Amino acid sequence: HIQAALDAACYGGTVYVGPGEYREHISTSGVSLIGAGASKTTIRGPGVGTDPWGETVNISVSVLDLNRDGKFERYVPTLSGFTITSDYVKETGIQNQAFVHEGSVGVTVRSVIGENLLTIKNNVFKHLDLGVLLIQYDEPAAIINNTFIGGRGQDYAILMAFSSGTRYPYPYTIIENNAIVDYEKAGVLILCPLSCDLLQSTDFTIQHNNTWSN
Repeated sequence: HIQAALDAACYGGTVYVGPGEYREHISTSGVSLIGAGASKTTIRGPGVGTDPWGETVNISVSVLDLNRDGKFERYVPTLSGFTITSDYVKETGIQNQAFVHEGSVGVTVRSVIGENLLTIKNNVFKHLDLGVLLIQYDEPAAIINNTFIGGRGQDYAILMAFSSGTRYPYPYTIIENNAIVDYEKAGVLILCPLSCDLLQSTDFTIQHNNTWSN
């Protein structure tokens, strides 16, 4: 299993995954995960029952003082080279400015603000209610060169939730050079439960994407 390799890896390391289909829920913190290519390596999640979000992959940044010298290091992972899918689709929708926890999600991001962005690139997302979910405003990522393929009952390619603007000068969430097609509700949905007026120009950039039939 991929998860067994991730559990054995060191922070800042990389797990390389060979061709094949891997049926499991995966969680990686501070360890990069690189497949043999989206046409060769598939992670198929259960969609429901494993965690509240119904995710296939949970990826997060780790901030740790492993040397116990008072100097914290940031371990920022990359997820690349996979088809990410599930066996389950349920129209979930938006309720009270929040994503309802009933559908399948390809990747949930739990990150921290910093100069280097957690990166999700060169993947294919399909047969999912939601491709990538950025759960909180302060959990940024670079989502680059992916293909998001929707279909009947599949709601969103990417959902970002912002509760307020940030005061940080470096780039924040970047959605760039993706293909997003055939989602029933939106290609990219941005939620501002408090006020979008608080957002800063560095909070997110969406550019050079091909989107159609959303």
